[in-house]
Amino acid sequence: MTPRAAAGSYARETASAVRSTCLVFVGVITSIGYCGFVCGPPLLGALADRTGLAPALLVVAAVMAASLTLAGPEGHPAGRV
Repeated sequence: MTPRAAAGSYARETASAVRSTCLVFVGVITSIGYCGFVCGPPLLGALADRTGLAPALLVVAAVMAASLTLAGPEGHPAGRV
């Protein structure tokens, strides 16, 4: 096998591994989104029933601010792809 063919084979294997990893990440993010879509409104309603609407919405704003802070500068957890 020539060095060029070996490099091409390695590049294909690496690209395949990256694609499969990205597909796993897409599945995880989708699952988290669906969980928030299904569980978020009842939890927000229960919290608003106990404390009032304004404090419940402040909790949502605090969670959003924390997630933006933890997301990193480019939205990727490590700050790079």
